[in-house]
Amino acid sequence: MWSDHYRTQLPAEYRSEDVFPYLSYDAQVYYACARCRREYRLNHTVNLVPPVTYDGRDCPSGDGGSLRLVVHRFLHEALCHDCGRQWNLRTTGFDPVMCPQCHSRDFFRLSTWLRPPFPARFHELTPLGAEPRAHEWGQDADADAQLVPEQLEYISLLPNPAQYLVPAILFLNRLRVCNAYDPARSWVLTNLHGLLLREYYRQTGELTAGTEAVQVFNEISEASADPFQRGLILHNVSMAAYSLLARRPPELLLYGGAEHYRSIGTDAAHRAIACYESLQATADAALGESLRLQIARVQHVLADLLKAGTPSPAALTEALSLLDRVVAEPALPEDMRIGALRSRAAVVQQAGDRAGAPSGQVLDDLSASLPDLENLPLWEQHSLLASLAQYRESTGDLAGAVDFQQRAATVAEDALIRADDETSLGQVGRQYGHTFDLLARIEAKRGRPRAALAAVETVRAATVRFGHQGETEAMRRHEAELTRFFGGRAGEKRLESELTQFLGDGPGKQQLEGGLTRFFSGGSGNGVRPDTGPRAGEEGPTAEALAALHRAGWPQTTAFCMLSGAAGETTAVIAMPDGTERWEVRGLQWAVSERQIMRMTRGINLEHGPFREERLAAACAAARRVFFDKLLPQLRDWGADGLAISAPGLFSHVPYEAVPISETGMLGDEFEVFYLPSLQLGAMLRARYDGLGSGRRALAVMHGGEGLPGARYEVERMAELWGDRLDVLNGAEHNKGDVLDALSGDYDVVHFACHGSFDLLQPLESALYLTNDRDRDARKLTAGDLMGTSFARAPVVTLAACESGLTSYGMTSDCTGLTGGLLRMGARGVIASRWAVTTGEAGQELAAERFTNLVHRSLVGGAGISGRQAVTSAQRELARQGYGIEDWAAFSYLGIP
Repeated sequence: MWSDHYRTQLPAEYRSEDVFPYLSYDAQVYYACARCRREYRLNHTVNLVPPVTYDGRDCPSGDGGSLRLVVHRFLHEALCHDCGRQWNLRTTGFDPVMCPQCHSRDFFRLSTWLRPPFPARFHELTPLGAEPRAHEWGQDADADAQLVPEQLEYISLLPNPAQYLVPAILFLNRLRVCNAYDPARSWVLTNLHGLLLREYYRQTGELTAGTEAVQVFNEISEASADPFQRGLILHNVSMAAYSLLARRPPELLLYGGAEHYRSIGTDAAHRAIACYESLQATADAALGESLRLQIARVQHVLADLLKAGTPSPAALTEALSLLDRVVAEPALPEDMRIGALRSRAAVVQQAGDRAGAPSGQVLDDLSASLPDLENLPLWEQHSLLASLAQYRESTGDLAGAVDFQQRAATVAEDALIRADDETSLGQVGRQYGHTFDLLARIEAKRGRPRAALAAVETVRAATVRFGHQGETEAMRRHEAELTRFFGGRAGEKRLESELTQFLGDGPGKQQLEGGLTRFFSGGSGNGVRPDTGPRAGEEGPTAEALAALHRAGWPQTTAFCMLSGAAGETTAVIAMPDGTERWEVRGLQWAVSERQIMRMTRGINLEHGPFREERLAAACAAARRVFFDKLLPQLRDWGADGLAISAPGLFSHVPYEAVPISETGMLGDEFEVFYLPSLQLGAMLRARYDGLGSGRRALAVMHGGEGLPGARYEVERMAELWGDRLDVLNGAEHNKGDVLDALSGDYDVVHFACHGSFDLLQPLESALYLTNDRDRDARKLTAGDLMGTSFARAPVVTLAACESGLTSYGMTSDCTGLTGGLLRMGARGVIASRWAVTTGEAGQELAAERFTNLVHRSLVGGAGISGRQAVTSAQRELARQGYGIEDWAAFSYLGIP
């Protein structure tokens, strides 16, 4: 799991330039004493100064030696498959291993060694300003397993606390591998490792961590000879399995599916109960009470496993029976009883929904948690408030429903604010995005369309941001908590005293004054604060974005349409300039069945085949019933001829241009259809774009080799159109570094003629391939490679590649694939394919080539034709020539009009 992909999931402090180079592969900082040979570990989570501050410090052993930084890195010896060179390279566990000559990650590993090797035992180094505490790691598994959680106690109050679990998880993995533990007790470290993995999944939705937690717990399910301890471990197995089912992401199918993990969890729960019951016959009173408590805990998670997803009536009945027993258990602590009441409320509500009469018991069970709400983790606060909102709505109390849903959205927004990079923003967006859809649904039902639009914009704008901006309340909370942790002003003075003693009053101390100010006075940070909503009325970031787009010349007859689906209803909010300086905003809402949604979505994102055209047509026909039977009258009443669509997840993959709106016409015949994930994104893109000049230039990146003959044809046609204003990079002659350098040039149009792919599990691994050999890393450009680079201008980017326009499947418009990467670089628009368009069949390639040629004929002129207009014109021309949906609607435009 913990590959270089997870470098971005380390806390921001760990990724800073004065820390990251000194991290060993387990994300820790180490020092060694040349005299006594002891090694010391520094926990940077509670450290306030750069690691170099300790370099040269006296060894805590008092032997007169001094500490020196030591970095445990991997030494790789490998043979590159791309350039054929043999090389040696030292890396941490977070650096991508690639050829130092051609930057390829395709190589044959000859050997890998950890240098220097980890010692089995080592010591803890007390950070400056903290109370001294001596500890030797690697000797006593129980003592180590106790100290690790202690060092994580305060992270829940830090911005993006989940990221601080990553170094701890890596450290535990290191302890499991290199230690001097008693083999009979080493399982306690593995158990803690699994607990942190599960918690990381619960906070982030990182599916690999969740499935790995189940695997880790299973490894030790029989490690202890004590039935009581085996019961505890098996309980953890069932809890980890339920964590996966509670969220039930679509990608879980790729890991075995929901029923696979339900089976693992229920089996472990039954085995755990059997372990406890085997001890009851001989237990004294104290042990008997403890056993009843443990059995109740396992029965609770067993009931949760039974109710997850779409349970059968029999499963709900069994779950309710189990929870009634749990709630009635006198040995159960109050916090556990309240948790069981929440679970019982969910079961009763599920059963009541089917019967059409929700029980009043639901409100009583849910309300039991409210007095302790602020002490619950964010995700539990969110879950409770959302459940109360759902219940209030089911009883017809819309005012109460919106109150609880707004409170749930505030909790979700707080989680967004805590996120300090794009990776964590995407995680939080996927976890909490549905909350804002539910709030939009209730606001629209109450006749407040602007509030509904602001609610959805909160998450859709947050998850498509370019990067880090300014001071954040989250970072200020981080700094305040560190101040509290180190004892307020007393801690500050203690730290200053130690620094003066260690560094004197010279330049060394002055160099650290900025760091002291940051932690004790509240300076700027690296966090991302999304513009806060959800706010109704004429103020707030959504209203500001509408005003900015209007001032920038948003077409008067182009409507923006936000689509969302929640709780069996479709909510649409449409906005269009009203002819003055304002926008008219209206909300529409109608019921839609899950079966209708399935009919629409199952026909999209298909591999090329004989039935793709037929299934796409069926999907588009379903989309009319799901969306446009209700939308079209309003759009026509406004006189709209353009339509920008913002839709989450799979909804964003529908080719809306091909939706039939009459016996002979389609939506794309009447409207110029394009896609804009967020109004705030549109405003930011428009701010970077200063219009097309008469001397526009183009760059073409061409597939090298014989595997894609249409690519050469496309570039030749471009050369005829652009002449000496076109620069060409041949993929067979250039690597990804060359392409990234070229993208920073002064171009108004950038065209990729190559193969492409979309990675469902890791969208940042979605790639464009410069040659036929997809395994040659130096010849592919991933969405992750695009991060950190930017365009000199704001070009229109055309991707004549398979599936290049797809984004992730979460219920937010997070655009984490290639399109999102290009928009973050500053492209004003991306023209990309929705499905495979270059499969080797001449007819399909011909359609793509014709489309590309038509687009560039529009873009090359000086008449101010936009990317949106060029795509619409090309689509209509191909449709007029008789091409099917899979050909003329294969490409879409995403960006500003």
